[in-house]
Amino acid sequence: MARNIILSYLFLFLVVITLLLLATHPAYYPHLQTDVFVFYQRTSFFISNFYLTNLTGNEYPPGAMLFFILTSPLLLINNSFETYKLVLFIANFILIFFLSVIYIKFTKAENIIIFAIILLFTGPIIFFRFDLLVVALVALSFYLWKEKKTALSLFLLSFATLIKVYPIIFIPYLLILSYKNNGLNQIVKNFLIYLLGIIFLVSLYLFIFQADIKNLYYSLNYHTLKPIGLESVWATIIMLITYFKNGTNFQIITSEGIWGISSNLQIAPLWLYNYIWIVPLALLHLWFIKKINNKLLNFDIKFCLINILLFLLFSKVIAPQYILWFSLLLPLVDIKNLIFKTEWIINLFLILLIVFLYQYIYPLNYSEWLNMFKLNMGIAPLFLINALRNFLLVLLAVRLFNQLKSAYA
Repeated sequence: MARNIILSYLFLFLVVITLLLLATHPAYYPHLQTDVFVFYQRTSFFISNFYLTNLTGNEYPPGAMLFFILTSPLLLINNSFETYKLVLFIANFILIFFLSVIYIKFTKAENIIIFAIILLFTGPIIFFRFDLLVVALVALSFYLWKEKKTALSLFLLSFATLIKVYPIIFIPYLLILSYKNNGLNQIVKNFLIYLLGIIFLVSLYLFIFQADIKNLYYSLNYHTLKPIGLESVWATIIMLITYFKNGTNFQIITSEGIWGISSNLQIAPLWLYNYIWIVPLALLHLWFIKKINNKLLNFDIKFCLINILLFLLFSKVIAPQYILWFSLLLPLVDIKNLIFKTEWIINLFLILLIVFLYQYIYPLNYSEWLNMFKLNMGIAPLFLINALRNFLLVLLAVRLFNQLKSAYA
């Protein structure tokens, strides 16, 4: 066991060093560093004022801002972009190894190798974002749930929800487990714990750090204002329909920090794309309730995998780092499934291909990707690569659902 842990960590360390070297490469750095500069601006504002009042136009929710505040002390010594970038890299370096500990606790040390391979195929973007934080909190929440530490699990999940809103999609599943195993009273208790966790953290954000309620609303509503992202499944479908129906080129816009398709190409109003993901997730949970009958249930990471994948597929924006929300849950699957069962070997292969194709478009060929639209190049090779990637996401979702059906047959 000790030997396996040492070898697994050695491989992970080598991968992390490789990614750090890639992070400084001109093919990666120029595009990846843009978000870090925005993080630095938010952090620098707090360091300069020691409160968040009058921080206008802030798109980040309370959990993300609290993370920025936690990474801010070194700026008191040297308030510069380079200092903050170093702090963010160190934070993500720590989170990588923190996640690896969770994988060991949840399954086995060998799953660290799966983790490292996924990171390698994803590329150095993990050091330039804070998605590792929310993934770590979600994974730790799942581990605590398995260990019957329900209250702490739900509190961590409430914190994760205030960093990135998506962890809220796991709450219905956990409430179903609560009801089936412990009855209606447990649902009420668990939901209140989750809700009180959110209220506590938002109160901390508003009163301790003096954040403005209007700016809080803006940050929570910010993503609903975004156009349909160019990389999304919806954009691919709309562009193909537009091209084959009218033979016209794709019109794109930049708005709310992303590139998206022009509103005159939308087949439905924007609000529908904001919330359409609720439909497949509701159907998934209804199917699950029908299948389980009166059985006592154990936590099943496979359900969480298909849950988050459906959410991503039906979301109007699917940025490259968002796929980490799904791919980094895979090492929570038992290693015996991942390396000894053909269906899971295929799943792993599909995931690695998907995350590599994300890396290939962003950041490696992102300028060419945007020029493809600006120069009206139509169905160009990069468009086909993105369409292939989205098709593979759909294929993977179908495979995972079929495997889930077999488990509850």
